[in-house]
Amino acid sequence: MERLSTSLPRRIGVTAVHSLHRFAFTVPDLDEAARFYTAFGLDVRRDGQRIDLYTFGHPHRWGSIHRADGPKKLQYVSFAAYPEDVDTLRRHLDTLGVRTMEPHPLADEPGVWFRDPDGTAVQLLDAPKASPDTREASEPRTVPPGKGAAPSRSTAGTVRPRRLSHILLFSSDVLRSARFYSDSLGLRLSDRSADIIAFLHGAHSSDHHMLAFAKSEGAGLHHSSWVVPDVDEVGLGMEQMVAPGFSEGWGVGRHVIGSNYFRYVRDPWGSRSPARRFVLRLGTAAARLFRRQPRDRRARRVRRTGRVAVSRAGAGGDRRGAITRSPRRRRRRSAASPPGSARRCAARSLS
Repeated sequence: MERLSTSLPRRIGVTAVHSLHRFAFTVPDLDEAARFYTAFGLDVRRDGQRIDLYTFGHPHRWGSIHRADGPKKLQYVSFAAYPEDVDTLRRHLDTLGVRTMEPHPLADEPGVWFRDPDGTAVQLLDAPKASPDTREASEPRTVPPGKGAAPSRSTAGTVRPRRLSHILLFSSDVLRSARFYSDSLGLRLSDRSADIIAFLHGAHSSDHHMLAFAKSEGAGLHHSSWVVPDVDEVGLGMEQMVAPGFSEGWGVGRHVIGSNYFRYVRDPWGSRSPARRFVLRLGTAAARLFRRQPRDRRARRVRRTGRVAVSRAGAGGDRRGAITRSPRRRRRRSAASPPGSARRCAARSLS
C-alpha cells in the first residue's frame, strides 16, 4: 500500500519539486472526454467548459480537460514544491536565464510560469505533496483451497485507479528536455535509452519516474499513467474499457524499465502517427531498483559501444555502478542483428 500523506519529513538539504501537480489539455468534445475517463474509473467532475480528473477517495485534482476547437492539445504541466523551496527555485530559474511569463489563461492557481525548450507552459507552485513517500508490495489475494485465484469479471466490480503516477511528453530533443527539467526543477534521471526516451524521478518521491520524454518531431502528450494495486486490476481495467468500445490498445504487458505492468488505451482523439495513439495508461507503480551510474562512465560506454546501458536510480543521491551486458555479448548480438534493429525495437515499444 502506498502512503500519499505528508507525514514523513522532507529530504534535508534537497531543493526540488516534490510532485507532479497537474496536467491540462484541450479537446473539441467534453462529453466524449467525460465518457472515456469515467469508463476508465476516474472521478470525473464537470465545471463549466472543463472537466476535472480526480481519483475516488483522494482529494487531489490530477488533471483538467478544457473544451476548445481543433485537435487535442497539451496546454500546460504543473509541479508542486514545499513552501520554503518555491522562492529558491524561482531565483534559480533567473540564474539559468529562464524567462518567466504570465499565468496560462486556462490555469486557476497562482504560481511561477515559464516555458520549456519545446514551448510547453510549465507552472511551479506551493501546494500539498501528492506523490508517494513510500512504496510497499501489494498484498496477495487470499483464496480458500479449492477455489480459483483468477478474479471473476462478473463479481470484480469497477477498477478505480488510486492516483496519477506520471505523464510522458513528446520532445524534439529528449536529452535537452531531461537536462532542462533536471537543472530547473531538480528532477533526477532514472533511466534513458540513447536519445529516444528518458525517465525522471522526484527527489522527494518513491516512484521510478514522474515525468518522461519520448523522441518526436514536436511537443505533445503521449500518455498519462494511473496506478492500480496489482496485475489483476490491470487486466480487469482492460476489460472495463473494452465493454464501452475503447478496445484498441497495447498490453497487458510488463515494462523492462520500471518493472511495472501496463495496459495502454487509445483515446477518442488518437492522432495519425502510430507513436501518438495510446495516451492513457493503467498500471502498477514502477520501482527504482538500482543506483545511478556516474555520467562520465556512461558516456564513455556510449562512445565505445554505440549503445546506452540502462541504469536505475535509487532514492539516495550517491551513484553506483549499473548492471550492463559485456562488450563481447553486445558484439555477438550486433553481428546477428540487422543495422539499426535496436533503435527500431525501442521505437516499437512506444507504438
